[in-house]
Amino acid sequence: MKSCLYPTNAHAARGGPACYPAPMRRMAWWWWVCLCACGPGGSPGGAARVAEAAVGHRVTALALSDDGARVAIGLDGALETRGADLRQPQSLAVGAGFIQAVAFNAAGTMLFSGGQANGLTAWNTADGSRAGVLTDTVFPVRAVACSPAGLVVAALGDNTLRVFSPLQSETRRWLQQAAAVRWWSDQEVVSGGADGLVRRFDPVTGNARGSFSAHLGGVLALDVDAAAGRVASAGGDGLVRVSALDGTAVAQWDAAGIPVGVAFVDGDRVACVVQEGALLVVPAAGGDATRLDVGGALTAMAARGSHVFIGTLAGEVYRYDL
Repeated sequence: MKSCLYPTNAHAARGGPACYPAPMRRMAWWWWVCLCACGPGGSPGGAARVAEAAVGHRVTALALSDDGARVAIGLDGALETRGADLRQPQSLAVGAGFIQAVAFNAAGTMLFSGGQANGLTAWNTADGSRAGVLTDTVFPVRAVACSPAGLVVAALGDNTLRVFSPLQSETRRWLQQAAAVRWWSDQEVVSGGADGLVRRFDPVTGNARGSFSAHLGGVLALDVDAAAGRVASAGGDGLVRVSALDGTAVAQWDAAGIPVGVAFVDGDRVACVVQEGALLVVPAAGGDATRLDVGGALTAMAARGSHVFIGTLAGEVYRYDL
């Protein structure tokens, strides 16, 4: 924090507390201390909103390409991608129904989307054309993720996890009520269930490799840091938790609301978006949380590196740099 407890004449010239009338002095002191702590943008921990876009529909899902160059935006009735600066919109589907899950492949050449209708669809990101339909199931697609090798795993509303080869037939399915999925590696899938368990599976055989209880409520979102052997999860119990792969709790925080997304950022921090209008940033190893007031009702999140993208009920997308 900058040393601003004793304002000088220079502070007064910049609008600091010294130039306020006496009746407002106490309020001005608090304003000045907060400004110095947070920086000109007023965001704790150096977080700043650097881009925003109005997309016209409620944002229901977000995903970032591995290189961070494009963001996929699932909407209530449409699907589009934009550049990391939220410009250069590319429409992939209009009238697509409620899009609940989106994911890029590792190369960023394909995008997979699913929701309440139209099954799991693959799109060419170069021209926005539809590449094919992996499954036209009537069950909603709750979550989707792509492995480094190009396999696709999807959690469906019939309480199954299904693995696909891109544009080819389904290769494996097994029973699992999941709301979130991630690839730990090409040989392992991690899922978060409505029973609060985080599970690990072999994507070829479907055999379980382990599980642990992470939340009293269902797992709403999760992310993995394979290099550090950690899983970040957010649950219906309002908690954000970092766990070792064997289930040992590394750290835990109260989100003070309903989490809609969680992700490792910068390797040593975890970001969580809370439905009630806040962005929570916490040290992955434990420590004090920084809470940023975003405002409005928040519905979706995606993050990579130090960039966090947030979607809103009002049809806006924000980019924050941490």
